[in-house]
Amino acid sequence: MVSKDQMPIPFGPEGRPGGRYALSRYGLWLWVLMALIPILREGNGVHAMNVLDTLRQDGRHFLETGADVLLAPLRFESGDWQRVGLWLAGTAGLSTQDLRLKRLAQSRQSRWADLLFAIDAYHGNQYTQVYLMIAYGAGLVLDMPRLRRTALYATEALTYVGLISAAIKVVVGRQRPYGGDDPYVFRPFNGSVRYRSFTSGHTVVAFAASTVVAEQVDHPMWKGFFYGAAVLVAAARIYHNAHWLSDVVPSAALGYAVGWRVLNRSTSPKPSTLSLKITPLRVSGTGVNLVGLHVLF
Repeated sequence: MVSKDQMPIPFGPEGRPGGRYALSRYGLWLWVLMALIPILREGNGVHAMNVLDTLRQDGRHFLETGADVLLAPLRFESGDWQRVGLWLAGTAGLSTQDLRLKRLAQSRQSRWADLLFAIDAYHGNQYTQVYLMIAYGAGLVLDMPRLRRTALYATEALTYVGLISAAIKVVVGRQRPYGGDDPYVFRPFNGSVRYRSFTSGHTVVAFAASTVVAEQVDHPMWKGFFYGAAVLVAAARIYHNAHWLSDVVPSAALGYAVGWRVLNRSTSPKPSTLSLKITPLRVSGTGVNLVGLHVLF
């Protein structure tokens, strides 16, 4: 096996490409954005909205979607809880293969595998949010509502699934594979990153964002591209010894489910659990104008 010290390319922390290779992530995703612009362009007849009105509308949508996603368990029916039970049972079943897959992944380290699985430095982290912000800005400035809404929905999905994942990590406190060979070590509410294995933050974010974008494009090649990128991120987390198999598969399911919930709510609106009303306020005798936000549950 070739060591990273013998490779003709510079590697950064945790064995991921560094230096000028790290900068390539911007070029890669800029190219993806440029390619998606004509695909996500809407036909004629779309009336441009005032930018401030659009931002206010999208901000309200963001908050209402958050209420819908985060409060969804309060409205679960028996079928929903059965799916949660299957999710937990599947996680337990996969855990029996955790150590075997960890050893297999660590025994297959190579230069080319390092390059392939460096994708978790490009997708499923803070850079995913940056790309979506750029896409949102482009859709807003270029008056491309479908591109703007796709970026908005993907941002909503990754933001709220990220919050859910962060809460689960703290409560479960599962030890990461680099901490030892026992996949059944748990330290709930432990402050160390070592005990943040379940769920995989990279995986939930990658699947949530990729699901939204993939389902908003009609071309099968691009659907395969975005879903494939999410799958590679999940595999990369195992390859980099950051997560167990039973971390990434349930995380993929969680990210996919939240992505679809955001899409379904956005394309087929239902009564929201959160009502927002923004009204102007004037402080009597001062001449000061304010904005009031009324929130009703």
